[in-house]
Amino acid sequence: ENKGNRSMQYKKAFQDYLKKGLENNIAALSQNSQVEQGYQVSQDSSTVIENFLQENSIFRQISSVIKIAGHSFDAVQMKTSIAGAWGDGSNVASVSDAFQKKIISTYDLTAQPKVTQKLLDDSEIDLESWIANKVAEIFVTHENEAFVKGNGVNAPSGIVNNTSIERVKSGDASDVTIDGLMNLYYSLDDVYSNNASFLMNKQT
Repeated sequence: ENKGNRSMQYKKAFQDYLKKGLENNIAALSQNSQVEQGYQVSQDSSTVIENFLQENSIFRQISSVIKIAGHSFDAVQMKTSIAGAWGDGSNVASVSDAFQKKIISTYDLTAQPKVTQKLLDDSEIDLESWIANKVAEIFVTHENEAFVKGNGVNAPSGIVNNTSIERVKSGDASDVTIDGLMNLYYSLDDVYSNNASFLMNKQT
């Protein structure tokens, strides 16, 4: 059985589950052995959600997005510039202390869009696409909010509340100043400043 045919079968089974509550076919085709936790969305829905997030999530546009299979990501950071050196290879310096590991935890984000019976009964509505777009809208709203002011409790720690992020004083208690912006820009290492972005409240 080819992958494309199986994908179409799963899409049909998923539609039957959404509109009619029929679980036998989708349970048989599901790759998740723990079906009591729910069923996987089809590849089409997954693509719709991923594309919508990439196009509408501010932080996904300015950040590196890495797909992982586990519950955390071990990021290796360079502490100093001695991680690299010129030479013929015979005098490579020890760089064991030039790196540090940072563990980035992941969190679960759920969405529960509501559907009316009239929408379920409408044969012209692509229910799967409709739900995928609604899920994507909910994800984007919560992602953008959490990445800015998340408190780190079962959710990301936002840039406003994350105490590990370095602060640069603006030079004024209530206003954004030119000197403050210049100090902020030049406080970054060159490797970061070339692709740096400024994020501001709409009222700023």
